[in-house]
Amino acid sequence: ADVSQFSTVCKGTAPAPGPSPGPSPSPGGSKCIADQHGPACSSDSDCTQYDSCIRCAGSGYCTCVDETTGQCAAAAATSAAQLSSATTRTSKSALANGTTTGMKHHHRGGGLGGAPYMNCGSSSLCGVLVLESGYGPPDYHHDVPCVHGIWPQVGSYGSSQCIAPSDTSDPTSMASCYDDLGFMTHEWEKHGTCAGVKDSDDFFSQVCSLSAQPLSVMQPLRAQSQSLADMASALKNGGYPVYYVDDVDSQIYISVCASNDGQWKIADVSQFSTVCKGTAPAPGPSPGPSPSPGGSKCIADQHGPACSSDSDCTQYDSCIRCAGSGYCTCVDETTGQCAAAAATSAAQLSSATTRTSKSALANGTTTGMKHHHRGGGLGGAPYMNCGSSSLCGVLVLESGYGPPDYHHDVPC
Repeated sequence: ADVSQFSTVCKGTAPAPGPSPGPSPSPGGSKCIADQHGPACSSDSDCTQYDSCIRCAGSGYCTCVDETTGQCAAAAATSAAQLSSATTRTSKSALANGTTTGMKHHHRGGGLGGAPYMNCGSSSLCGVLVLESGYGPPDYHHDVPCVHGIWPQVGSYGSSQCIAPSDTSDPTSMASCYDDLGFMTHEWEKHGTCAGVKDSDDFFSQVCSLSAQPLSVMQPLRAQSQSLADMASALKNGGYPVYYVDDVDSQIYISVCASNDGQWKIADVSQFSTVCKGTAPAPGPSPGPSPSPGGSKCIADQHGPACSSDSDCTQYDSCIRCAGSGYCTCVDETTGQCAAAAATSAAQLSSATTRTSKSALANGTTTGMKHHHRGGGLGGAPYMNCGSSSLCGVLVLESGYGPPDYHHDVPC
């Protein structure tokens, strides 16, 4: 239904009346606890009499969750008290490096949501250093601020080149500012392999080094239960170039850049061309009379032949343009998909009726379509008002053209 029709199509009904309350409320029903309904209410004034309850939520139950921070006020106070006494069990070094007990990293997707497209200028690489306030939803909720990672802004996110590392091997040991090797592997495979670094050790060493100082600005504010906006303001006042504030997952993005040497630096976007001046890649050996096998065509997820313009690529099989990396590619800029792979996929799907029922296709179970665990959120979509409808939301459909976790042979 259209939003304007919610109140008509899905007319809300009052919940069935419960039993009359006894002389005193039952244990657990007279207070507000994080991630649980408090007592029933119809206005904020109904909640002030209950322990830890601060307002009447849209669900019709009292809650302890502050609308500004997204955190249970009682839990925030407890967290601040715990952090205040943590010096007896946690070194300052561990706090600065984001390894404090209670900070858990989870596998989650990356992306800039509503942030603007990033222009690298003449810098070879540019991106964002992503810092979590700790106030976000479950996967982003920690006792102290911590680093998420460095994300080169390639493709639809920005004009950064994707420069592959000398060694693509996954990390095998924990970096000082992380506490989850699986999450480090995710960050490396999704972002680090385009960062122009030597290897995963080089990448995470830079992530930890660059994030230490801005995190030290955010940490005392988190201990005082200051808001995400307060943290962003403090960073700006401290001279850090805040590029974007992610209100959904409660993260702050600081702009960073690097030259072809893969050494990342914190810099304002306007300074990229000066701070991280790009250099032309060293010339390779002169080409032989004929290209070697595998170097004369474009394949999905691999570099094609070297190029300096689109015209250099038309002679090679499946190559359609010269990418910012300086290599030919088969990836169409509009669809984000390898043109050759798309044609093959279309041909396969066309003949799929001999092996796939219409029911399977409708249910999204076609071979080759894989679902991955990833976060939810509307990014730049407007706040939705349910009107008098009890429930409202969005049905989310994937085109299949998205980044790896969202890339499938068919829509789902």
